[in-house]
Amino acid sequence: ATLLIEQMLMNYLTGDPKFGSLEDDKNTANNGLLNLRNNEQPNFYMRGMYENKIFPEIWDSLRQEGIVSSMSDVEGSALFANSPFKQLSSEQLDAKQSIEEAVIKVLEQKSTSAKIIKVEGMAGTGKTVLMSALFKDLYDYLHDSNDFNHNNPSIALLTRQEQQLKTYSDLTKKLNMNNTVFNVSSFI
Repeated sequence: ATLLIEQMLMNYLTGDPKFGSLEDDKNTANNGLLNLRNNEQPNFYMRGMYENKIFPEIWDSLRQEGIVSSMSDVEGSALFANSPFKQLSSEQLDAKQSIEEAVIKVLEQKSTSAKIIKVEGMAGTGKTVLMSALFKDLYDYLHDSNDFNHNNPSIALLTRQEQQLKTYSDLTKKLNMNNTVFNVSSFI
């Protein structure tokens, strides 16, 4: 239950307009959101009470203290909708695991050949949330792994849609993953 509350706090803080990016406060060395573990929680006894009663009470207490924005303001933001801390469906988790395994395999082989992985689906099926979670996990893996640190790994997310570019750029700034999201044509 505690990990679920932590995950929900990270998700809501990501979407809260009160918490800007590094660009917003150049005097702060590190005001991004860092979560160094995966908090995906299975269903457990009384989970709904923690999600629908206890967490909103905690958030409202923080709002009354002037620390955070209202839940409705946060829930209306694109950053909240696409947070990498969202609970993924079982299909999204399976896809994320398969893609991560494929990418890590290529990295471990130190292959110089390109590998393309296509994620497709109808609008609203969760591709953007999947991509956010996948990108954050791979970024963390590359920056935390001793095997790859001395090889200067780099990771970039390329998009051709202007709204996705803005959303992903805002997310990566909040998560201290600066200079990792690019428009395809400007990257080329």
